[in-house]
Amino acid sequence: MKERKKTLPPKLKLISEQINDAILEARKIRELSIQEEVVQQLDKVNATLEDARKQISRIMSL
Repeated sequence: MKERKKTLPPKLKLISEQINDAILEARKIRELSIQEEVVQQLDKVNATLEDARKQISRIMSL
């Protein structure tokens, strides 16, 4: 029995490859989106820590 990919007509094979490419691209975009969210959260954490440091400095100078 032949493998299914070998029996696909050329047009369907091309479409299948394009779908696979689209899936890979979607995964990359999703990964980048997650990375951007992580960076945004880290920025918030850094801002909060900076505020805490300033408050501690004010308290220590009293």
